[in-house]
Amino acid sequence: MCGTVGLFAGCPLADVCPKDLLRGTGAVTPDDADYASAFEAWDRQASVRTAPRRVVADGFSILQAFPAELTPLLRSEALATLAPEAAGHLKVQQLYRFLDFTAKLEHLVVNRTALRIAHGSLGLALPEPMVFDAYRISVDEAYHALFSADLVRQVHRASGVAPELPERPVFLQRLTGLMEAHPERRALVELLFVIVSETLITGNLGDVGRADHVDAAVAQTMKDHARDEGRHHAYFATLAQHLWAQMSAGDRRFSTAVLPDLIAAFTAPEVEASRRDLEALGLRPGVVDDVLSEVFSEEAVRASARGSARRTIDLFLRLGAAQYGDERLTAHADARADVAVAT
Repeated sequence: MCGTVGLFAGCPLADVCPKDLLRGTGAVTPDDADYASAFEAWDRQASVRTAPRRVVADGFSILQAFPAELTPLLRSEALATLAPEAAGHLKVQQLYRFLDFTAKLEHLVVNRTALRIAHGSLGLALPEPMVFDAYRISVDEAYHALFSADLVRQVHRASGVAPELPERPVFLQRLTGLMEAHPERRALVELLFVIVSETLITGNLGDVGRADHVDAAVAQTMKDHARDEGRHHAYFATLAQHLWAQMSAGDRRFSTAVLPDLIAAFTAPEVEASRRDLEALGLRPGVVDDVLSEVFSEEAVRASARGSARRTIDLFLRLGAAQYGDERLTAHADARADVAVAT
């Protein structure tokens, strides 16, 4: 049994249970010696075990909430002369969305997979030490969600600027849409999305952590997160290898086809939330439309996804995805040029 709901009356999620993911594929039990854990020093390295609570400074300024270079709207030429207080509003809302994205991704998506691995309900044969490491990952991810929510509350209190957050981030909407579009493979879609999210490198955590013009609590939180995610990247790259080895040809073909859509889902910008930010500044509708078209152009969205997804796509190409022939992965010489769909 997978949990208390199904313990006495049968499981209402049986039709989408991840245990069905690899049924009949002839998976074999891997040798523990083949797994090199990145978590051997977890007790001494994990942020949840070693880092203090990060507290925003007295006199916190929204101008120091987030780097301007990571606040997409501030890249617009039309906003080059924006008043500092208005720019600070855009920065603090971008911080709120970044933290909310993190909390929802870790709690609602990644940790569901980590717990399935830990409790043997994913449907994959994995080395025992790798199964145990999933417990550590679930603790890490819960802590990342906690310190993200904590920082939102602190910044709200210190700045007086209320978070304006989407009810459901775009990535969740798109992931749900893909799972509903493929009901017979919804568990596989979610697992692949988690692998994408944990191996796709945006650099944003490290960039914020190194920024000297960002509040120290924000910067240190991002550094804590980045250190943990380095271990997670190694883990989920290994998980992808086990998954690929145990999948049928049909599931490999499906995975190759859906990967670009999952990358696009993960990297999709929050256009409507950005629209509300601009409207809150009192900009005319025409100016708002122009700024959004400039900042979130098809070319800009593709370039961002392309740069972020390099390692993820390289990983699946090394596993053999090219032979399953999705042109979005294989049409270009570097196999990365068209990985994402525009907004």
